Amino acid sequence: MIRQKPRPTAKSAQQRVVVQPHLPPRDDADVKIGWTYAAITFPLLLLSMIALIALTGWLGTLAFGALNGAWLALLGPLVFLFLLRKISVLRLELDSHGVHIKRLLAPTETIPWSEIEEIRPVGRKELVMEGWACWPPKEQTFSMTAQGHYKVRHKKGFFFFPPADPQHFEQSVNALRHAHIPAPSAVQTQAPEIVWRKLPGETATPTPATKQEVGVRTKPDSPWWKN
Repeated sequence: MIRQKPRPTAKSAQQRVVVQPHLPPRDDADVKIGWTYAAITFPLLLLSMIALIALTGWLGTLAFGALNGAWLALLGPLVFLFLLRKISVLRLELDSHGVHIKRLLAPTETIPWSEIEEIRPVGRKELVMEGWACWPPKEQTFSMTAQGHYKVRHKKGFFFFPPADPQHFEQSVNALRHAHIPAPSAVQTQAPEIVWRKLPGETATPTPATKQEVGVRTKPDSPWWKN
């Protein structure tokens, strides 16, 4: 008789929970915000690319002549696109050691739990102003929604991430963070009760793990845990 290996639980130190981002728009407001953001950022990116081509070609012409400078000018957009794809976040992975940020073309970045100061849900305005309207952007996924994002603040900065299943994300963080690391006195040792409600213009997003409405937290500015 073949004995099957037990599936790891959230309390297992070896388990690594994969957190996928929510990518498609959630409602019409997301579509409008996306088009507005694209209308603003696309000209800026286009001007930046043109400036990079001109600068690369000019420097190449001075150093290697006109023909070689023209070839070097073509490398400008490729370098720009490579850097843009390099910072793109594919997913998060959680374990008892911390949060692992998986990027498209860059090494995995690990943030230990001891360096994470707070995790809290944010609204559209905060995400757009602090996550998208900056360079490099602090929201680096391919998500097309401005809802359901969490702000993860750590000692070296912060980033935004839209988990596909917010409840599973919170439960995994609470379980794995306290699996083998003593909890500071200011941090709750158990996941607190979560209260959610809809705000005007927001569309609640049901999660597969619960029938409870999931939208925007009653107090969106308060972290669900904080060091």
